[in-house]
Amino acid sequence: MSDHEINPSNDGTSAAAVHLPDDPPTPPNWTVEGLNLSDAAHSDIQSSPERDFELADLPLFGTIPRNVGPDYDTSSGRDNRRRPNLVPTTPSSRRAKRSLLRVLEVTYDELRDRLDAIHTIQPYVERRVALYDAEYNRLTAQTNSLSLRLRETRGRIAERLGRHLSAAAEADGDEREEVEDEELWCLLVLLDSLMEEDAEWGYAANEHLAEASRVRPVLRRLDEEEEKITEQLDRYKEVIFRLAAEVEMDALRV
Repeated sequence: MSDHEINPSNDGTSAAAVHLPDDPPTPPNWTVEGLNLSDAAHSDIQSSPERDFELADLPLFGTIPRNVGPDYDTSSGRDNRRRPNLVPTTPSSRRAKRSLLRVLEVTYDELRDRLDAIHTIQPYVERRVALYDAEYNRLTAQTNSLSLRLRETRGRIAERLGRHLSAAAEADGDEREEVEDEELWCLLVLLDSLMEEDAEWGYAANEHLAEASRVRPVLRRLDEEEEKITEQLDRYKEVIFRLAAEVEMDALRV
């Protein structure tokens, strides 16, 4: 029987023929419970470091059972039932599995490097957002305080202006033109200064708010990417562990 056919398993069950790659061995196309992996991980991901690492980008052939290997431990004790191998054990399949394991390990390292980069960037972005928020809150508090002073000054101006108009109405002829109110003049100057300061602080506060709004989505995307890559690493680790165990078992059978 050639390497392209499968011998019946040890427990007497038979399996269908599987076509395996010839030399030079290349990672086969498998599907592992929705987890896609392939040699495309080399060319596709390495050539595009900024692309999203989607498991769907990485096409395995066949279905890998969750429980593999000759034995496994359960919460109730050791279970000695035989589990199907990831692929039938033939010379070609052993080479294919070793090649696939190398691909998975390289991809795992690339994902881990990307996660490390995210962890490096996150604190910087978090500090930027915190600084923008703090400055916006400070300027907003100052603007609110300034608004109170503006209302108070406008009230004093209205009151003083009423007195000024009354005094001017009571004056006769040339005396009406000479009526001056130094306090009213000072209040008007103060009002102009407060309004200018209020506009400057309001503009600065809006600028910081805009910057925080621009940076905050970046932080949110980093958090989402961190969660996604962490989940992918866990899934890769599981498959690598199971495949490495089978490669080791294959080596012991030779």
